[in-house]
Amino acid sequence: MKHRKKGKKLGLDKAHRKSLLNNLIGSLIFYEEVATTQAKAKEAARLAEKLITLA
Repeated sequence: MKHRKKGKKLGLDKAHRKSLLNNLIGSLIFYEEVATTQAKAKEAARLAEKLITLA
């Protein structure tokens, strides 16, 4: 069951997913735009909003 689970798996294992999202968010902050799929963009946006709020 998927109770209390947030986020998509994106077809990747945990380490690759974490690395991908970290790189996407880093590129988003550095270049202010990224070209990616909609699913990856939604996940990156969710995590980026948390980082921006903390900053």
